[in-house]
Amino acid sequence: MIIERYIVRQIVIPMVAICAILLFIFACYMAARYWSHALSGSLSSSVVTQLIFYRSIIALELLLPVTLYLSVIIAISRFIRQMELTAMYSCGIGPGRIVKAILGISLAVALAVAFISLQIRPMTWEKFFALKARAKSTFDLSRMNSGIFYEIWDGKRVIFAEKVSKKKNKAQNVFIRTQGPNMLQIVYARSAFQISRHVGGSPVLILENGREYEFAQKGENDFILDFKRSKMVLEPRQILPEQKIKSIPSGVLMKSRDLESQTELQWRLIMPFSTLFLALTGIGLALRFTAVRGGKNNAIVAGVILFACYYNAVALLKRWVSSGTISLIPGLWLGPVVLLMICFVLFVPELRWLTAYWKRVIHNETP
Repeated sequence: MIIERYIVRQIVIPMVAICAILLFIFACYMAARYWSHALSGSLSSSVVTQLIFYRSIIALELLLPVTLYLSVIIAISRFIRQMELTAMYSCGIGPGRIVKAILGISLAVALAVAFISLQIRPMTWEKFFALKARAKSTFDLSRMNSGIFYEIWDGKRVIFAEKVSKKKNKAQNVFIRTQGPNMLQIVYARSAFQISRHVGGSPVLILENGREYEFAQKGENDFILDFKRSKMVLEPRQILPEQKIKSIPSGVLMKSRDLESQTELQWRLIMPFSTLFLALTGIGLALRFTAVRGGKNNAIVAGVILFACYYNAVALLKRWVSSGTISLIPGLWLGPVVLLMICFVLFVPELRWLTAYWKRVIHNETP
């Protein structure tokens, strides 16, 4: 058990470090992507922070398999270069115990990835889409800057203010254009301010001393209205249906016969298998591409290239299956099957050694 714990420790430590670094880099990338919206005033800083948090949780579905995969390559390569693997073999610790130790940690990570893919992923995507849609569809006067046009509702509503006083939560010379399904509404007000949330949860804009123009699509029932004070409830729009596929619970996907739903379900199901097969493939790559006694270590380079090819191939398969180009059987399962075949090819020399080793063990011979 001491050797098994040592092997697991040599894998877990770099795995945690690499995962933390990649997660930090990903969070920085998402921050650069969303903080520009916060600076322009279209999203609040609290909303941006939550969006980054949700995306980071979703990213663990991919980061855990790749960090385990790289950590296995790093650990086995170090064992080979420092002759630790030879020392283990000399002490009667065969490859079976080494693979068994790696399989143990791999199964634990695979179960974690399965939980994230099947449960956490849809729940987090649902919160992410809801928060993003609510933030983009609602309006906050205090986030506006003077002289800038703001689009909400995917451009269906445009708001402009010549001068904004954020401290007083008030704007002057406000222009609002709203494009409806059968009409075009244009509102101008000399001043406007925002009050507390409406009963339904939407913000309310109070417009003062203005004029409203409304034009029907067929040119009938057009009117112009002057007002001294008017209320405008800025109702949030619904999330687009195509955004919901990632947020649908796995149980619902299992009952659905829709092609896109079945493809999403397959993606979630193959992730834990990919985690396990990648770890085994990492062992084979380290054995094949690592030179003994401080030689060149090409295993990491080969591992990165293989993972990039595998991930892009599975992403391409997902697009083909969802569009009907490839049938659901084998569908996305083709990716893990090919990965398992690559793993088998990498292990062919060790399979011969392992067979001889177990024959000696069965006959109670000293390995």
